[in-house]
Amino acid sequence: MLRQICRDALAGKQVDGRKMQARYFEPWFDKLCAWAGDEHAGGARPGHRLHPPDP
Repeated sequence: MLRQICRDALAGKQVDGRKMQARYFEPWFDKLCAWAGDEHAGGARPGHRLHPPDP
């Protein structure tokens, strides 16, 4: 959703295209999505989870 907002803003020239370029934000979104989908990614502390385990 946020990725599409960025794409739309760029296409609609609502942002400065010199500063916000797809070549910068697309790889960041790819990494973010990969991290969010990895249940073993953890957080800053060992054993930290995004969500508590299912009962």
